[in-house]
Parts: sequence; structure tokens; C-alpha cells
Amino acid sequence: MGVLTVAFKQIGLVIFESYNFLTNTALMYQYDFFIPHRNRLRRVSVNEILLIESSRNCCRVKTDSFHFAINQPLCKVEQLLPENEFCRIHRQFIIPLKRISFIEKNFVMLNDLEVPIGKKYQTHFFNQLQILQ
Repeated sequence: MGVLTVAFKQIGLVIFESYNFLTNTALMYQYDFFIPHRNRLRRVSVNEILLIESSRNCCRVKTDSFHFAINQPLCKVEQLLPENEFCRIHRQFIIPLKRISFIEKNFVMLNDLEVPIGKKYQTHFFNQLQILQ
């Protein structure tokens, strides 16, 4: 009780936002996407996303167990993601910050995936991280 769920459709994805209005805090948002997959709509939580990769005018969303194709450009999908949880690190890649295993100067490791960091995106990416010196 006390949870309001709102569904709306943008660029072919259905996004569910749940907000606990009893606690009255914006940190309670949870994003779920419904992505067309094999004649069904598969629910994908942002917590499941490992990587979003651009491929021409469509994207591939990779989770630990599935790969999905979305017929939308990466810039449109990027607008739907929680800004504090995801970061575009290359013209082809958006990654979830909490799934980073380690970072080297030119790439990020997500589990066993090596993802390059584009020079154009380096400053923004490192500004989003909490780095202890």
C-alpha cells in the first residue's frame, strides 16, 4: 500500500515507474522496461542491464542472461535511463555504473566485457564517479 505505479510509453519501450508517496522521496523510483522479444514483451529492470550498445539506428541491450534489440537510436534510449546510474562512455556504449568491475585509462571492465572509453566521454565519465585519492 502507498505505492503509485505509473506506466507510459516512449519510443517503443514501456516504462514503469513506482513511487512510494508515503515516504515522499524521489529516491524510491524504480525503472522497469518492457522490451519486445520473440513476440512477447519481456520485463527488464535497470538492475539487470549489463550494457547498452549502439548498432546503426538500433540498440542492443545486454543482460546477464539475454540480449535484446531495440529499434531506437542510443541517444533516445539514453534519455530514458536514470542519469545517476548510467553513463555514456563511448559513442556506441552506455553502461550501468554499479556494474563496473574496474577501470583502466582507456577501458572499463563489466564482468568479463571490456568496454572502451571514448576520449570525448572521459571527462564526464570520471566526474560521475566517486574517486578516493
